[in-house]
Amino acid sequence: MDNQLMSVVTQRLSACLLVGFLAFAGCSGPPDETVAAGGVVHLDGKPVEGVTVSLIPQSSVRGPGGYGVSDAEGKFTLSSGPETIGVMPGTYRVMFQKMRQKDGSPIPPDVMAADIDIINQLPAVYSSPENTPISATIPNPDGDFLFELKSR
Repeated sequence: MDNQLMSVVTQRLSACLLVGFLAFAGCSGPPDETVAAGGVVHLDGKPVEGVTVSLIPQSSVRGPGGYGVSDAEGKFTLSSGPETIGVMPGTYRVMFQKMRQKDGSPIPPDVMAADIDIINQLPAVYSSPENTPISATIPNPDGDFLFELKSR
C-alpha cells in the first residue's frame, strides 16, 4: 500500500475511533470524582489552535477518558463527557489530532469528516493510542499540562 493511501486509511480510522470514543464517553453516567485538568499544546515551541487532545484511559482509570480542543493560545480544558468538566484520576495515553481539509481549511460544521478528504496536520505518531509517546497522570502535581509536540 502506498504511503498516501495508508495515511488516508489511518486518518479515517483515527476519526472513526475518536467518534466512537466520544459516543462512549457521552453514554456513561456523570463521574462523581472528576478532577479539573487542562493545559497548553505547542508544536515546535508555538501554541497551536484546533488540536483535539484525547485521553485514553489505562488500566488504573475507572470510567471514560477525556478530551478537549485547544484555542488560539493552545489552551484546552479536559472533559469526560458533554456535561462533565474534568476527568477521573489516573494514568492516560494522550493523543493529538488537528484534522483539516486538504487545503488546510477547517472542516465545515455541517459536513461529516468521513464524507470529505481530510488530513491530520500533526505527525501521525501523536494520533495513535499505541504509539503516542505522551502520557499524563491526573491530577498533575505540577498543575496544568504543557504538551510540547515536534513536527519532526
